[in-house]
Amino acid sequence: GRSRLLASGGDGRIVQLNLDDFSVFAQRKVSSRTIPMAKYSADGRKIACVGMDDTLHILDADTLEELLSWHNLDAIHTVLMTPANSVVIGDRGGVLSTFRLPDPGTDLPAGQWEPSLRWAGHDSPISATICLSELVSSGSSNDHVISADRNGKIWSWDIVGGIDRAIIPPKPDQPQVMHDAVCVTHEDSNVLRSSPDGI
Repeated sequence: GRSRLLASGGDGRIVQLNLDDFSVFAQRKVSSRTIPMAKYSADGRKIACVGMDDTLHILDADTLEELLSWHNLDAIHTVLMTPANSVVIGDRGGVLSTFRLPDPGTDLPAGQWEPSLRWAGHDSPISATICLSELVSSGSSNDHVISADRNGKIWSWDIVGGIDRAIIPPKPDQPQVMHDAVCVTHEDSNVLRSSPDGI
């Protein structure tokens, strides 16, 4: 496994640190604005990051070379990369967009990397996304994503088919949930949602 820490911040840089001595392994300025979120792919070979310029960037984890980018029309709030080679972003408008990463060695002309699926199941900004395949080894090739919005509504999505599996409606007395306020228990049997009043 990899022994690096991924960091991003207000100066638009992506930095990888060696965990043994916290020395800088690689760094790159990706955006002129803040990079609020960056994540490794499941195999550790790619990095997905989003900037305050509403652009999604895919980087090579070893060289930090930009492989792909896509500009969203609305502010991107969450990003994740799934074991099935997909990238999922959630935006301010409540839309989830899924992208398929090209096979190794496949080059895409500029501007031709577009979402393969877009879902508009949320009616408020998406605050958290989790891929179940990252938490439970089920042997399935289909990734499922849990997404939560600021009003407390939670959906479960099939990445391949784009079909909703279940929905947890918001509580009438819970107008807003906290950021990153959804998680799945170890056995993939319960979804927990937190609010200012607790779980």
